[in-house]
Amino acid sequence: MRKASSFSLAVAATLLAACPAARAADPVIDVIDFDTATQTAQGGQYGLVGARPDRLQDRLVTIGEPASGAWRIEALAGAPAEGIGGIVPLYDTTARDTDVPLADVSSAPVLEIAALGQLGERRLNVELVSGRASGGEAPGVRLGTIEPDQLAAGRWATMHWEVPANAVDRTKVGAVRFMFEGNGPAWVALARIRFVSEGAETPMGLSPPAPQQPIRQAMWVWRTTKILPEPAEVDQLFAFCKEHAITDLFWQVPYNKYKDRKMELLLVDEQRAFNIRATGAGIRVHALDGGPEFILPENHERVFKLVEALDAFNREGPAEGRYFAVHMDNEPYVLKGWKSSDAERQQIIQNYIELNRALRRQVNEAGMQYGVDIPFWWDKVDASGKRVYNVQTDKGEVPLLEATMELVQNAGIMSYRVRSLGRNGVIDCCLTEFALGKRLGVDVFASVELGTGPRVETGITFGVYPAEYFLTQLDTLHRVLPKQAGCAGIAIHAYYSFQELLEARS
Repeated sequence: MRKASSFSLAVAATLLAACPAARAADPVIDVIDFDTATQTAQGGQYGLVGARPDRLQDRLVTIGEPASGAWRIEALAGAPAEGIGGIVPLYDTTARDTDVPLADVSSAPVLEIAALGQLGERRLNVELVSGRASGGEAPGVRLGTIEPDQLAAGRWATMHWEVPANAVDRTKVGAVRFMFEGNGPAWVALARIRFVSEGAETPMGLSPPAPQQPIRQAMWVWRTTKILPEPAEVDQLFAFCKEHAITDLFWQVPYNKYKDRKMELLLVDEQRAFNIRATGAGIRVHALDGGPEFILPENHERVFKLVEALDAFNREGPAEGRYFAVHMDNEPYVLKGWKSSDAERQQIIQNYIELNRALRRQVNEAGMQYGVDIPFWWDKVDASGKRVYNVQTDKGEVPLLEATMELVQNAGIMSYRVRSLGRNGVIDCCLTEFALGKRLGVDVFASVELGTGPRVETGITFGVYPAEYFLTQLDTLHRVLPKQAGCAGIAIHAYYSFQELLEARS
């Protein structure tokens, strides 16, 4: 885990303001301090306009004094001359109520930002957006323009612009938008955005670091029968885990084809030696298996027999050679009946919950934790705000996501996106699950995809971009998620894809 650096307090240069310092009673409306918050003060998800990793990127960084963290937006050399930038909502973008209030800045009608950067041949337009539209075409009013000579790469500037009452309803402001204009590479880093009273001039200051929690990094490993018999392959995997701070392995447990109601583990001695070595390296090994067909009632016994075999494996060996958990990657929505009819989908959901309920009990009785992988979209709601996927219980209808989370001790959320921040980014996709994890005591992992090929959907994998881009986004996750209550860590899918991505750099 990387921690944000701490810097000494300093007063930033102030542009576009030549007024007396603000009095203590002057109102201040905080929007976002990018070092201490994962969302805006109003619950908004800040993000990009015209986002595409090959022309516009963003990440959180530690940069410059006195800020200890900032949001960096970068236009690459081939980015278009206009239509790209960043946007920071001033209302709760996670609220499902369409009447959620916009920002009222009438008591503090001066926008204040702290920024540094290198604009090259571009300018940065600073705009206010009316209403809840958040794209580059949303109506707005330009407050001002930052010219290249007004920003420096190593010195923060605090800037002010008054919100014009004759052009903007100060009681209904939707977002602050930053748009690049011009050609060539450019970047800007924003440390803080807020509104202050008219005539205020405020030093930038240093916000106290946000509370952090330990964060884990998990990784799926499939095709383990290729690794276990080969000492060199095992050595390479452990070296990889050490280099990339892997704390948990979702490790495909090898076994013979289930036949005659019998389940036998393969490479038993090799598995035990592997687990002992992992324990010594501080790595938890989760016995991974799964398939959508396991959800069908006629296949439940196969999964129960696997847990029985794992229980026997653990009891017959030393404590340091045991599996820490069982992890199921069953994906019910892959079954044909999921899209056939509402009735068939509902039956699949009921079978899925029944299987998880039985497995949680059996796995815990065997002294292991129980975990699953689930998609991020199980919290989907319809136009009325009702959850789309539900489970029928003797206590009534329960949302599928909550019913599942109540039955597990850890969950990998398949938040497979190509950006960490912003709407529809990795973090945004996991907010509901984080909240549930905190309430229910479930370890929630925000997961990222690195796979490529015809079976991988467009827009869900970092694997189609250069390794450097993925590593910057992973770094952002390491900066943000320790401050996100309910998040246990990050999970990477999967080992071989991660290897290939990094090897492609050479």
